[in-house]
Amino acid sequence: MSHKIVYSEQAKQDLEQLTYDLTLFVGMTKALQFIQKILHKISLLEDFAEMGRMRDDGTETREIFVEKYRIVYLIQQNQLLIVTVLHSRMLYPRELAENYN
Repeated sequence: MSHKIVYSEQAKQDLEQLTYDLTLFVGMTKALQFIQKILHKISLLEDFAEMGRMRDDGTETREIFVEKYRIVYLIQQNQLLIVTVLHSRMLYPRELAENYN
């Protein structure tokens, strides 16, 4: 079953900030290459929504990884909501998790 990918406002902000930060540190070309890796991994979820592992925080969210970045998402009927994209060392914000109980 194919799922429509939808980005939360948080996920959009995360990707914008990540693009900005990476551009400062590694330059535009490498930053965009890495963002493309993330977007490619997300696109795989359209057909393989359950490929990510379930999070153990009491929510229905799942997560996949691209290098050191975590993509947290939620399967909702025929769509897939990208909740947030964050570095794996960062804690998943509790208030964000509570929105998906």
